[in-house]
Amino acid sequence: MRIFPFPPLPPPIPTKPSHELTLHDWLSRLALLQAKKLLGESAAAKLSKAEREEVDLETHVLFTTDQFQVVFPISQVVVTIALHPSYRDRIQIACSHEGEVSDYHRAAVISLILEEKLALGLATPPDANTPWEKLAEHELEALALAEREERARKEAMRIKPADRATPWTDCAVASAISGKTYRVAFAAGAGRAVLADEMGLGKTIQGIGVAECWLVRPECGASS
Repeated sequence: MRIFPFPPLPPPIPTKPSHELTLHDWLSRLALLQAKKLLGESAAAKLSKAEREEVDLETHVLFTTDQFQVVFPISQVVVTIALHPSYRDRIQIACSHEGEVSDYHRAAVISLILEEKLALGLATPPDANTPWEKLAEHELEALALAEREERARKEAMRIKPADRATPWTDCAVASAISGKTYRVAFAAGAGRAVLADEMGLGKTIQGIGVAECWLVRPECGASS
C-alpha cells in the first residue's frame, strides 16, 4: 500500500493584532453581535426601529481616518465613532445628546454601518484573482454582495401567472440562465411583505420577481 502525504498547507493569512487596527478596519469587521456590545443593552434594543432612520451618505456622513461622524439635521444630533483614546484595541461611540435620544441615534448609526458597508467603502470587493480560501471573512462577504448585485442586473427572468384571469394570482418566476423557478404569491398582490428565508434561499430573486410582476402585469400590483 502506498501512502501519499497531504499537500502542504497554504501560508496563514496575515492579520493585524487588535492594537494595530485602524478605524476603517474596525468598522469593516463590525458584525451584529459586536455592535450590540458596543451600544449596550438599552441602545441595542432600538436597532430594529432605528434602521428606518433616513441618512444621506453624501451630506450627513463624515468618514476620515480618525472618526466616523453622522449628523442628523432635523433633530440636531451628532454621533461620532472613533478609536478609544486610552485603549487602541477598541472603539467608542459618542453622542451629542443623552438618554433615549442618544440610544436611538447611536443605534441608527450602527444600523447604517451594518447595512451600507459597500456604499461606505467598508466592504470593497477583493481582487478577483485572489483565491477565495485566502480571503478574510469581510472580503468574502463583500465578494458575495458584489456577485449578487451583478446577478440582479444581468439575470433575465420569465414570469408565468397561475391564472391570467385573476389579478392577484400566484406567479412562477424562472431564471433564464439557471432554470431555477421561484414562487411569487402574496408579495405581488399585497404590495408589501417580509421575506424571512435563510441566506441563499432566493430572497433577492423573489424581490426581483415581485418588481417584474408589477412591470409586466400592472394589474397584479396592490391597489394602494
